Amino acid sequence: MLKYLFSIIIATIAFVGLTACEQEKATPPSIPALVVDLSAIAGALGADDQIQQKLNEAEKQLNSQLNEISSNLTSQLKEKQTELNQKSKKDQTTLEELTRAANLQLLESQERARAQANQYKLQLVEDFRRQVLAAALPIAETRGALSVVTAHANLLWYDPSIDITDEVIGVMRELPITIDVPTTVSNHTTENKPTSSDDSTEHGDTKEE
Repeated sequence: MLKYLFSIIIATIAFVGLTACEQEKATPPSIPALVVDLSAIAGALGADDQIQQKLNEAEKQLNSQLNEISSNLTSQLKEKQTELNQKSKKDQTTLEELTRAANLQLLESQERARAQANQYKLQLVEDFRRQVLAAALPIAETRGALSVVTAHANLLWYDPSIDITDEVIGVMRELPITIDVPTTVSNHTTENKPTSSDDSTEHGDTKEE
């Protein structure tokens, strides 16, 4: 009788152990992270060329706007130079102040243009990253990954088995990548005429001596 009960217990333990093993096989282990190489993906799909083309278009627009501002400021200075009697020391001082104001306005416009170009570049890269994420997410979910990270200089080492770059490229080839961020950029510089400290006298702000 004891021998019979012992046999039942052993069989039960074996059955439970087999069931647990089957459950472990059915549920793949979670992977902390998968890796994608954005540079490799951009190069394989031509996204880097698209981004550069968009940047060139934006730079061309900004340079055109800067040239227009510079031309307007130069014309305004020439008009003022014609109005002023340059033999007068006061007029010479006024013209110098106007020139400095015009140069400062042009420098500010250039700084704004550079900031807009950098911001536009970030928007283009972010648009590309969103498309990569859309392709990588289903792969990550299938593998049970908890995150997807990009290969970069701070990533010292990773097992090649977690690199899904080629898989992402394969998915994205089926849906051609398109960097679709508007290229129109605007320079919000106000094209006011350069002013000097003596300009207020033209509006009745002089004090009688």
